Amino acid sequence: MDSSGEEVKPKKVTSSTSLKACPRFEGMETENFDMWKRKVELWVLAEGKKVEYPGVEMMLSLGDRAFEIVQDISNDILQSKEGPPEIIRKLQGQFGKDGVKDKYEKIRRYYRIIREKDESIRKFLCRYELVERDCNLVGGSGSTGEDMRCCHLLEVANMEEEKKQMVLAYCGKGEWKFEEFKIALLNLFGKPEVEKQEKNEKDWYSSYGRRGTWGDGRKNNPNNR
Repeated sequence: MDSSGEEVKPKKVTSSTSLKACPRFEGMETENFDMWKRKVELWVLAEGKKVEYPGVEMMLSLGDRAFEIVQDISNDILQSKEGPPEIIRKLQGQFGKDGVKDKYEKIRRYYRIIREKDESIRKFLCRYELVERDCNLVGGSGSTGEDMRCCHLLEVANMEEEKKQMVLAYCGKGEWKFEEFKIALLNLFGKPEVEKQEKNEKDWYSSYGRRGTWGDGRKNNPNNR
């Protein structure tokens, strides 16, 4: 009772310091994902009802490498009961036992990517960036040096040697920078008018090959217009 004689009810402790923090996961190869997953399941059982958004707490317990994989989960899902299982599901694909095969496939896809014969430079660069992002998520960003990235991009762009030399000349004699190589490819070969001209040339040479003779083809050669 207080000085007025009224009964004082004990206050409910809501401070986060009274809760056990969600087990932390960095996403490093030395960590045991399945053990962390089990600890989180127990944490949700013990502490999940004491926090407003268990999914948000789980997100905040992740290191940068692990967080990058689940960062696109919407706030609506994180604030619902689907938050924790969705986080675990996404991380399972990268760090669980089945994630080893997935890791191999994504790294292999990066090293085996090649621009298709009729694929524009612009579309290829978009596809390349997605494949490289997936590779970095499982292999660790920065696992490939800048020079290697530049060389790899130029090779898998699947162009004639003359065009490769044009890209190298465009980028100058200084340090190689991946973004500059991308810009060079776009500016030299990714503009709509350039891609249209290349398509016309391919169509013309293809037509000549089917006829098996020059005939009047020279008059229609795009290079002679």
